[in-house]
Amino acid sequence: MKLLSPLFTIALTACFSPAAQAEKPALDLSEAVLTTSLIAANLSSRAYDDATLWASNDTDTGFFHPDFDSIKFYTNEPDQAIVAQKNGLCFLAFRGTNANIDDWSQNAGLGNIDVFRDNLINLQGESCEARGGFADFLQTTEAVEGLVDLEACLANCTSTDCLVITGHSQGGAASAIAAVTLFRHSPTVITFGQPPTMDAGCPYIISEKYYRYVNSMKDIAEDDDMGFDLVVFAPNWISRSEHYGYYIMLGEDPTAVNYLGFDTDYTFVPNLEDNDPNAHSMSGTPFAYETRIAALLENLPVSLAGNGLGFICENDYAELCESNTCPKFECIPETGLEELCIYNSCDEDDDCAGDAVCIYDSCAAGPGLVEPGCACFKDDDCAGDVECITISLLAAEFRCEGGNLTSASADPIMRNAGATLPLVSFFTGLFYAIF
Repeated sequence: MKLLSPLFTIALTACFSPAAQAEKPALDLSEAVLTTSLIAANLSSRAYDDATLWASNDTDTGFFHPDFDSIKFYTNEPDQAIVAQKNGLCFLAFRGTNANIDDWSQNAGLGNIDVFRDNLINLQGESCEARGGFADFLQTTEAVEGLVDLEACLANCTSTDCLVITGHSQGGAASAIAAVTLFRHSPTVITFGQPPTMDAGCPYIISEKYYRYVNSMKDIAEDDDMGFDLVVFAPNWISRSEHYGYYIMLGEDPTAVNYLGFDTDYTFVPNLEDNDPNAHSMSGTPFAYETRIAALLENLPVSLAGNGLGFICENDYAELCESNTCPKFECIPETGLEELCIYNSCDEDDDCAGDAVCIYDSCAAGPGLVEPGCACFKDDDCAGDVECITISLLAAEFRCEGGNLTSASADPIMRNAGATLPLVSFFTGLFYAIF
């Protein structure tokens, strides 16, 4: 991957990075919370559907979906909302951004608006400032009709925790704004890949009932690289909009999430070059938000401490590992990697368990104890009379001769009696990095 200038990356990251993190409030990702989150994810996906797919003459709402007790769509292209009922809860879901110029230009609107508590615009001082482009749909007749039907659903609730507002991307931003206008109903908000939306310090968002899921994944093109949802980390230099609620990082481990912060109190922000549009997928892929939530629900109880051993990480993102240890591209035990002869698994001796040492990026029993088929730097690294040979010069791949050479590279081509060939490979790598 071609990286940006380190100074440029540092400058941009500084604009995103909050202050040092305080103690977070407890997060309960119980079966009930994850079940509601999966329903929310399903509705956030359905919000992208053509509403006519679910049109029906056999229901009072004019729509039918087998997964919901009732459902109705409200469309004003390019935007759409859904009011649905399931498990005794009333759901309000908003569509995210579609791939058309009208929707993108709407999102690009940098003007701010005042969002009043319970939509009572005569309440001076009881409002919060939000990005104007995210609120356009809420001012349409279709949205007003949806809110009337939502109130009818809520009137039949027997619980004070009846309302769930949800959305993906721009739909998550609309959810945050709607939460202020529906503050009297004490809504739970569940968003997926939401951009910064509102100014910090809004007292009409109930942060303890706000679940903000953020996705990470293994890069499709590079197995040893990570990608993060780029929309979540959209620049907020002009708008100064911020995030709310529990910051929940999803990843490759189906048994765990990483609880990274609360409201504006978080420290984890990925490097700019690792923001990946693929990680923004809502559904239909193995790494989509809906897929991730479904996997967690199947693997209860869910750990909040991060990825388990063996799952992808990067040295810059060791905090995403439960062990907080990632010398290369995989979470390893805090005490070091016990397995020997794992190519590209260590940077220094401390990355290896016990008395093992790191020789040419692989843990070995010690100097002069590298087994045949394992990485080496020079002949003296190899056990017995085995020699260190070059498997691939361009790939800087060297192995002790003999044993089971499993490399997919070319056959051994020359003996490496000292440091000459690694130095050649260093300059080869430097050439590619520059050009």
